[in-house]
Amino acid sequence: MISHPRLLLLTILGFPMVFCDVMIGQEGGNMRPPDNHGCVTIKQGIWGNVWLWEGDFMPGPGAASRGKVTAVRREVLIYEPTPLKVLEPSTGTDFTKVKSKLVKKVKSCKNGFYQVSLPPGRYSVFVKQGSSLYANWFDGEAYVLPVTVVKDSVTKFQIDVTSGATY
Repeated sequence: MISHPRLLLLTILGFPMVFCDVMIGQEGGNMRPPDNHGCVTIKQGIWGNVWLWEGDFMPGPGAASRGKVTAVRREVLIYEPTPLKVLEPSTGTDFTKVKSKLVKKVKSCKNGFYQVSLPPGRYSVFVKQGSSLYANWFDGEAYVLPVTVVKDSVTKFQIDVTSGATY
């Protein structure tokens, strides 16, 4: 099982893109984009940011300047709950085929923000990276990037693409 130090959160934009002001913030010693929480306009579903982590995030002297976190545009795909055993891997966190039903797909904006309206239920989230689908976190039952949508509620689901980072 692949683990990740942060809870990954995915959110998809199911209608016209909303662009929010972007300001760089500092959190935990590394510069990170804002979380765009003020951009959410849906009443039920998921929202979040897609951030690309690149470089060295190992603790130590000068650690804050060695790694970079950038908000990125990416296609976010939401599938029915997907167990790891039904994926065709290409490398570690990249997959060539998902054998679950695609529910919705959207693109994050230039600020990394995405949101999607969804009915209550459980879903798995992937990010398109070149010709493969990226997912770097699984729950205790080996379901890929699981998120649950609750009736009349919006859930934040952050997506951290960490394939270019070291910890």
